[in-house]
Amino acid sequence: STDEDALVGIAGAFQHLGYGDNEDHRRMALSRLRELCGHPDADVRESVVSALHAAVDGPDTLSLEAVLLLCELTRDGARDVRDWATFWLMELPEKGIDLPEVRAALWARITDKDQEIRVQAINGLANHGDRDVLPYLLEELLDELVDDDALQWLDTFEAATTLADPVLLPLLRRLLPIMKEEPWISECQAAIAACEAARPLGNREA
Repeated sequence: STDEDALVGIAGAFQHLGYGDNEDHRRMALSRLRELCGHPDADVRESVVSALHAAVDGPDTLSLEAVLLLCELTRDGARDVRDWATFWLMELPEKGIDLPEVRAALWARITDKDQEIRVQAINGLANHGDRDVLPYLLEELLDELVDDDALQWLDTFEAATTLADPVLLPLLRRLLPIMKEEPWISECQAAIAACEAARPLGNREA
């Protein structure tokens, strides 16, 4: 509807015009976005996710408020809203943000019915240094080996490179011949190299 299109435009404006350094303006924008988080239209909520991401500059108070709203949206009933909210949480360590609420939100998506969201959650937890996610990464790599119809190789390879655990090597080496083009070949090779480098010196392959 026209009203829903207008709301998408409002959320999009927050994303593209930016928030500037004025805390009052940022606070007003976040207040409006908080209201839109519960909008019945999924397109509106997806636009809100993008706008909230744009509001995150670093570990300042208003940025953290935006992050907590993103955490809430990872539980959204709409697949694309959950997907983008999880994706942006995955990248938060690059901005110096590591909150227990973020880790909890990512862990909640580990069992999501959508593979892309699951793998993003795994990658996010790896980025946050949570090595307890390793068994779930192994499971996704094994699923990819036996079913090449719905692969999320890049995120799994990135997580494998970050975790750099030798236990991943057998599966990674079996996946490498399946890779037919870049950047998948290079990403798989990088993951293998990282895991190989983590092995005791005497057990490394030449």
